[in-house]
Amino acid sequence: MPPPTLGFVLPCLDEAPSLSALLTALSAKWPGSTIVVVDDGSTDGSPEIARSAGAVLVERGRRRGLASAIHDGIAACPADRIVVMDADGSHRPEDAGALITALDHVDLAVGSRWVRGGAAPGLDVKRTAWSRTSNALVRTVLDGSIADWTSGFWAIRGTAARRLTKRPPVATGWLGSLEIKWRARRAGLSIVELPVVFDARLHGASKLRLRDAAAAACDLVRVRFAADL
Repeated sequence: MPPPTLGFVLPCLDEAPSLSALLTALSAKWPGSTIVVVDDGSTDGSPEIARSAGAVLVERGRRRGLASAIHDGIAACPADRIVVMDADGSHRPEDAGALITALDHVDLAVGSRWVRGGAAPGLDVKRTAWSRTSNALVRTVLDGSIADWTSGFWAIRGTAARRLTKRPPVATGWLGSLEIKWRARRAGLSIVELPVVFDARLHGASKLRLRDAAAAACDLVRVRFAADL
């Protein structure tokens, strides 16, 4: 029986310097894997970097949100195992190995900053407080089964990924990763959290805006009370 195929989905918006290094690292560590870059209208050359690196490029032309980027990336990634991670250099490629291996036994493996062994030196005091507060709120609204609901670094079996993305996302913004986890919980899929280190981005600034917080609160309510995910 052939080994399972591997793919990566990288949502991207103006991440040229870090994207280049990440694509090189992933290709070197997992040669032959499918790397999908979902670009939301970058103007810094990110699409050209993706093409030159041999990645599958999904160009969407404008900022349409993380949730739909994940769905579009999974649709373009026909792999048995799929890793979703940020393109800004904050997720370490070497941490992906444990998430991929965990898929031998579970459907979804979450890279968590907030379990024993995890860390987030890349977050300043303000963003650390934001992350911990938002995760506490999510655990109250959804459930306490996952410590890092908002983590954007996770691996999933391809069959599960395609099952969970048959319907369009309810979330419109950065809670796209949370919605996939919640759909997995609702579907009774097996989930494990593994510690990862969240590094400081090497270039650029966070895309999180103040108005995104209000949108996220609305998304959380939509996700929680969606009749059918």
